[in-house]
Amino acid sequence: MNSSMINYFICAFTLSFCSYGALGSEKTGSSPERHICDDEERQSFPNTCGVMDRSIQEPNDLLKEMTEWGINVGYIDNTTTFLGVDTKYKVHPVGDNGFTYEGDRTDVLPIVSQHGLFQTCFESSMPNWVKLAAETTGGYATCINIGDNAIDEIFNTVFLNMEKSVDEFARKIRANPKFSNGFNAIGFSQGNAVIRGYIIKYNDPPVKNFISVDGVIAGVSALPFCDPFNVNSTFPVDSSHATSLRSKRSLESKPHIQNDGLKKHICMLFAEVASALSYTTFMQKHVFPANYFVDRHPSMKKDFLKYSVQAKISNEGSHFNETYIANFLSVDKYVWVMGLLDKTVIPREGEHWGEVDSHDFNKIVPMKETNWFTSDSFGLRTAYNEGKFTFRTHPGSHIKIPPAEYISLIEEFFLSTSTYYNQ
Repeated sequence: MNSSMINYFICAFTLSFCSYGALGSEKTGSSPERHICDDEERQSFPNTCGVMDRSIQEPNDLLKEMTEWGINVGYIDNTTTFLGVDTKYKVHPVGDNGFTYEGDRTDVLPIVSQHGLFQTCFESSMPNWVKLAAETTGGYATCINIGDNAIDEIFNTVFLNMEKSVDEFARKIRANPKFSNGFNAIGFSQGNAVIRGYIIKYNDPPVKNFISVDGVIAGVSALPFCDPFNVNSTFPVDSSHATSLRSKRSLESKPHIQNDGLKKHICMLFAEVASALSYTTFMQKHVFPANYFVDRHPSMKKDFLKYSVQAKISNEGSHFNETYIANFLSVDKYVWVMGLLDKTVIPREGEHWGEVDSHDFNKIVPMKETNWFTSDSFGLRTAYNEGKFTFRTHPGSHIKIPPAEYISLIEEFFLSTSTYYNQ
């Protein structure tokens, strides 16, 4: 495969809806060091290793090139809406605890946010979402940065795998005394994989309530904006999950939107190549998005179960850890939020635990019919039966949830009596 094709897959895997200029890259803390390929790895994955090298040696130039490429092909929305800063909140300096706002109330649980792929706590919209959370509860809210600066953190979302990211997240949670009695968590996109990973592996201090916004919780089965599945299908899950009549009608009638520039068979080709690249030891160790790429085609089942971190954390195949079930069930409430126009997480029904049918790629299997629900491999069915799940939608595209709906979720699920500290 030529270098331009490899670079396409790397970029398509990693770009999301944000734009950055030149960002400082001086390391100031103890962030995990990214991998440097050995000779054998360079022979097998020369282009990936080349990009990894550049992310360390010339990160500003690489980020600029990838951003320009993303804007030119339409993968990056070059507009960002900022919510502003309320000066009555104490803004902590950026450091090992991430970007933090702190209100005066101490009787509410603190809130931890985790951003998605190619984002950072230091720039773009995350400080504003953190601020809005603190403003809504009047308490403490922060974003956990997995990197020493903006550019380091951006590349860590690509080249620091899920397991290492979860361990770093846990280290910072445990180092902050604010979280000693537990906390509420909000994830955006890939950030939900980090929070879910923390819950099943650690959950000490515990996540009490978890809001997943457009999360890759069930993985992805295609590249962003290139959906080879369900071109003519409608959403198969109970429309009562919709938050409004408008959303319900949209949910019941709106088909998946196929990228006009790429025909279905081309998108399927890209998905197959991404699958083949993902299910290797090297990619699972060093490329975070490869950890949650899910190919349910029967021919890929063996490799998926052997290599995939997503299979591991879901107790699939030979992977089984009883602690994962106990920890998953220890959370009081899960709120799964899906963007009705999401074209980044494919299938978007995965944000509600649906997945592509392994026998008919024109169908989506709703949560209750998936193997991880029927087998209850990590506690999904039990949590649902115990009433721990709420399903919601928002009318926007990927992580474009309207601020009013974001505030409403926080008020409903983080400001109920069960979310207050015991006095």
